Amino acid sequence: MREANANVRSAAKWRKAAERKTVGSKEVCQLCEGRKAVLTKGVFDLLHAGHLHLISQCAELKEELGANGCLVVGVATDIVVQRRKGPQRPINAENLRAEQIASLKDVDYVVLSDDIASLIGCLRPKIYVKGMDTIGGGVEPGSLSTTIPLDERNSDVVAAFEVGADVYVFIDDGELSTTELLRKISSRCGDSP
Repeated sequence: MREANANVRSAAKWRKAAERKTVGSKEVCQLCEGRKAVLTKGVFDLLHAGHLHLISQCAELKEELGANGCLVVGVATDIVVQRRKGPQRPINAENLRAEQIASLKDVDYVVLSDDIASLIGCLRPKIYVKGMDTIGGGVEPGSLSTTIPLDERNSDVVAAFEVGADVYVFIDDGELSTTELLRKISSRCGDSP
C-alpha cells in the first residue's frame, strides 16, 4: 500500500478569525466610528453564488471609499428568519450563518441583527446595499436606478436615507436564492435527505 505525507490544517484558526469579526451592534458602531461603512444585510441561510456576488459588489463599493472604508454585513437572527420565512427556516442556525459570512476575506464585521433600522441609525453607513428580492417590485435588468416603495417592507431604506446613506439595489437574475435552491432540492430528492 502506498502512503504519502499530507499537511493538516485545523478549522480552529479559521473559526477564531471569524469569531473576532462577529460583533454586536454597539461594538461595530464603535469600531467603524470615523470610517466610511458599506452595510448590507441578509439571511444567508444556504450560502450560494448570489450571496457571494452581493458581498463582492459591496467589497467593490468599499474599495471605492478608499482605505477608510469598512464592510459590515448584518445577518438576520433565527427569530427574524422564522417570522419572515416560516417555522422550517432557517436551515442553518444564526451563529453558523454569521461564521460563514465572517470567513469571507472582504468582510470586516458581521452583526447578528433583528433590527436593521437601528443598526443603520447607529452605524450611519456611507452606503447601504439592499437585495432586489426584498424591495417589493421588479427592477429591469440593466437599470441604473429604480424607485423603491418607502413602506414598512423597506423601513431599512427609509433609515438609510435618514442618515444620508447612498442606497444601492443589488440585482441578480432571480435564480440565485435559497428558497429556489430548496425547491430544487425538494423536487429532486423528495423527502429524502
